[in-house]
Amino acid sequence: GTIHCNNKNSSQKLILQGTGSLTVADADFVTITKNGDNSGGDGYWSNHWNAAIGNNDSQNDCYGIIINSGTLFAGTTRAENCTAIGAGGNGFGEVTINGGVITAVASTTGTAIGGGIGFNSPGGVGKVVINGGNIYAYNKGNRWDIPSSAIGGAGSCKAAGADGTVIINDGYVYAESALGTAIGGGSSYSKAGGTANITITGGTVIAKSVSALGGDKGNSPGVLILGGAGIGGGSASTGGDNPKLNGAVLDKSNDDNGGTATIRISGATTTIRTGSIGGGLTSCSGGKIGSADIEITGGDIQAQFIMAKGSSEDPKFVMSGGTIHNSDINDAEYRHVRDYGGAVYLENGTCEITDGIISSCMAKKGGAIYVVGDNSPSFKMTGGRIEDCIAKGDLSDGGAVYLEGGNVTIGGNAVIRSNIADGGNGGGVCVKLGNFSMSGDASIEHNTSLFEDGHGGNGGGVYITSSNEVNVYIEKGKITDNSASRRGGGVCVDMPDEKKTATVRIGVDDTEVLQYPEVARNIALVEGGGLYVLGKKSFVDIYDGYIKENKVSSYVSNEDVANERGMVTLHSGDVTHVEIVFDGNGGTVGFDGVTKTVVQKIVTATNSLLVTPENIPGAEPFGYLGYKFVGWNTRKDGNGVTYTNGQLVNIKEGFTLYAKWELDTGGL
Repeated sequence: GTIHCNNKNSSQKLILQGTGSLTVADADFVTITKNGDNSGGDGYWSNHWNAAIGNNDSQNDCYGIIINSGTLFAGTTRAENCTAIGAGGNGFGEVTINGGVITAVASTTGTAIGGGIGFNSPGGVGKVVINGGNIYAYNKGNRWDIPSSAIGGAGSCKAAGADGTVIINDGYVYAESALGTAIGGGSSYSKAGGTANITITGGTVIAKSVSALGGDKGNSPGVLILGGAGIGGGSASTGGDNPKLNGAVLDKSNDDNGGTATIRISGATTTIRTGSIGGGLTSCSGGKIGSADIEITGGDIQAQFIMAKGSSEDPKFVMSGGTIHNSDINDAEYRHVRDYGGAVYLENGTCEITDGIISSCMAKKGGAIYVVGDNSPSFKMTGGRIEDCIAKGDLSDGGAVYLEGGNVTIGGNAVIRSNIADGGNGGGVCVKLGNFSMSGDASIEHNTSLFEDGHGGNGGGVYITSSNEVNVYIEKGKITDNSASRRGGGVCVDMPDEKKTATVRIGVDDTEVLQYPEVARNIALVEGGGLYVLGKKSFVDIYDGYIKENKVSSYVSNEDVANERGMVTLHSGDVTHVEIVFDGNGGTVGFDGVTKTVVQKIVTATNSLLVTPENIPGAEPFGYLGYKFVGWNTRKDGNGVTYTNGQLVNIKEGFTLYAKWELDTGGL
């Protein structure tokens, strides 16, 4: 029934090894017929709060359980409510597994492998190191609906969840927890979640946090309680409709946060299959998902990484290798705790990708990456690829990347390609309430935004909109072969609030450092095959680059660039345009000047803002001694069509405007 040991310091070890098999479980574990606590059908009671393998309740802490080989089964019942392999009640549990076939099954507020049960006091901290073997750990849940981990730290009813440290270097690991985090920190019925420190350098890891119906002493039977993260911090205040449990007051209006997590994943042989990885959940209206510091340098990972401002530290996600793929928020087998961000969901933090691949992920917004926050979050990508991801659902923006409230930087040799915003904007990247910059040899290519049910279809490659000031700098790189079923096949800058300014710069304002960005071979069905800009205070300066070979399905004067009420100034570059000649008609630039004409290059488009020479910042006005300037006209004699600064014009071909002068009698 039990193997108890009194190893309360690290010099004392319990070592299990050999070629045989060992079963440590009460006789009634399988049949579960005893009524130990008079509840019926909960299993035998004799081992209550003691570990099946490890320390008993009075000895608590358990150092140095080492399993080297053999076939081992350890099981405990709901009535026993104790850890299968690890510590006694509230105790620290340290377990090292180097080989063998190990199955640990528990129904407890503690763990299957790790820390000891908690209820009135905090549960036990768990430290589990797995260097090999086949490990199967199940925490089937307890009758009080207090979630806990399968491997790691224990949960508690009245106190916060315990911390869990788990290191996996090799082997096959299957971990499943009802309601709690499968691998990581313990959860709490009424307080904050426990911290997780996870390092995975090799092996195959499968982790499931399973939803379950409420039990008979916690939530009302039949109430569905949702699971948490598969790997990471514990969940906070998980209790449901029962406001009190043995004196535990459940206040969902407090600010208890999910457990924080530090996660390191590496190794060419590492394989991970789970739902969500990262900070723990919270059911409190004032709480946050746990903050997380995540670093990925290798591995084959099928998961959604999740983190928010659930601590004083801003969350951080860094990826420099490995693959994240096939993470779908609709996955019925593996729970994804957020509908946004198929691969990464990040609040109030930074996401940086320097290498690696994210592919074939799906979410309602941000098929791969979702970054949002109120303290300037950021997404920076200088290498690697994001490809074949989909944003699908209501207002499904950002096929690959969705950012709201910060900065997106794409540079180096980063590639964002073949992603789809299905019924949203920004097939590649969608930026709301933020800024966008692109440089280096980066490319945004073959992305699509689709118009569905009256929504989306703008910005096949990149879509930027804001109710505040916004800056868009495309200094170098390629935005090519994207498509939009409405406007802006390559880039769409959408500023409907005409009181806010959008500053768009393509190329570099330095004739000696030409970068020559390319916006080419994009398609829009309505207008702006390459670039579409909307907004009276949208100012576009094209300093160099190639904006050609873009297509629009209907006839427009310029398939490459469409400008709605904004101002596009072409300084240089290979861009479809016309030239408006401003003829001094007797006047010169400056009273001592000799120039009689000024040429303005303007892209041919609908509703462009005309900017006359006297309104160009820094330019000298025309002058004519003895006369005063009164405007521009299509005829020398002033009897043609008059044009004024800021006038909306639809220009299909170049023409000349002549200065109109009147005798200045007051100046004679």
